[in-house]
Amino acid sequence: VDVLEDLLDGVDEGSPEAQTLAACLQTNEELLHLAVTGKPMSTLKYAMTMDGKIATTKMHAAWVTAPDARGLVFRERALSDAVIVGGNTVRRDDPQLTTRQEGGHHPVRVVMS
Repeated sequence: VDVLEDLLDGVDEGSPEAQTLAACLQTNEELLHLAVTGKPMSTLKYAMTMDGKIATTKMHAAWVTAPDARGLVFRERALSDAVIVGGNTVRRDDPQLTTRQEGGHHPVRVVMS
């Protein structure tokens, strides 16, 4: 990691070399994070209403995330190795936890209960 960053510091910002090194760092971000910290990279996603709620008062399932944002969530899931949810989420909402895409990578579904 340090070697790549040192190389990046030594080239002109707009040069093809700098773009290639920056792309290398971005493409391998998760692997490099694991190598440096010894911990996997994690992404936290949750939906919250404008008044700070994450569920209705009657605790029934309802979409909080707007349709455009849902598309971003599905794309992020397609890049992930696993989707982790709590047991109560599964019992109350029965989420699909999929990418909503045909074919391609689908993350492992993990339920913490």
